[in-house]
Amino acid sequence: MAQAVAAAGPVADRWHTAARHGLGDPPLARAAADLLDLALAALPRLALPADLHDETTRGLRRRLAAAERGSR
Repeated sequence: MAQAVAAAGPVADRWHTAARHGLGDPPLARAAADLLDLALAALPRLALPADLHDETTRGLRRRLAAAERGSR
């Protein structure tokens, strides 16, 4: 939890920017990528059925790729 707060904290006040630019805003994109990395790392601890785990992993990886493209 502390890692998620550390990743999101610096952009917590950027609601207006997020609404206007989404992942096109580099600080927001970096925070999103960091949070998605944390989600991927935590996923195995959920003990999901294999098909749900795989589907969730694919979705998170797609979103991570989009966040990383936005941070460039």
